[in-house]
Amino acid sequence: MLQTTFAEGRERTRPSALYSAVAGIAASSTFGMAALVHGLIRSAGAGWGDALTQGALAAGLLLLAAFILIERRAAQPILPLHLFAYRQRNAAYGARVLFMGAMIGFFFFTTQFLQVVLRYSPSLTGLAFLPMTLLGMAWLSRVGAGQVAGVPLLAHRVTLALGSAAVMLALALLLVLSCRRSG
Repeated sequence: MLQTTFAEGRERTRPSALYSAVAGIAASSTFGMAALVHGLIRSAGAGWGDALTQGALAAGLLLLAAFILIERRAAQPILPLHLFAYRQRNAAYGARVLFMGAMIGFFFFTTQFLQVVLRYSPSLTGLAFLPMTLLGMAWLSRVGAGQVAGVPLLAHRVTLALGSAAVMLALALLLVLSCRRSG
């Protein structure tokens, strides 16, 4: 455990005021996201008309709005709002959120498929993901270096087209696997 002792005086109260401010900001964003997620999850079982669902969603939106207002006025914000001033950056943030959401769903449902339908053990399921992980790491190391398979990247569009084609191929393979399994 780390401990710091400050000398008596004005500087001694400054860190505690700073920590209190950060805790307030963090609480508004953390509880706001928690309430929003709770409301979305609750809506599946209780419905959108449920008072608790609506209350959780409203509380989440209000707390996130409070977070934005606090951040707008903060001298040193946790999340500088000027990061959202450019459309290209916002598009990249949106694409990243969608990509990560899709990947989380992919890993969850593929794990369920491998363990429940194909009856893989947890260890074998983990090993089944290994080729994809290794290929992804190899691909990203080359893309990060500005080249793929020793050839410099022509444009971002080429990478996007190759990635989309790879995803479509993977989905087609999953479809063939599920058709063979069910039929």
